[in-house]
Amino acid sequence: MNNNEFTYIKEVAKQKSFSKASKALGISQPALSNYIKKLEDRMGVLLFDRSISPIEITEFGKAYLERHQILVVLVSTAS
Repeated sequence: MNNNEFTYIKEVAKQKSFSKASKALGISQPALSNYIKKLEDRMGVLLFDRSISPIEITEFGKAYLERHQILVVLVSTAS
């Protein structure tokens, strides 16, 4: 996972909206949606449940973010 992935997923989860997250991130909503969709396609799982409003992060999405947080802590303590 790169920092953009983490930042984008975290912001969409926080805002519960691609349009609000894109504004906060300073990128276009279609670019953000496409980026997340490509990640989901690459992994073969959904990070967000788009069938409800507001959107919600899936259990896989939560686990993905938690593991990234653990890696950040491990890397920072190893330095």
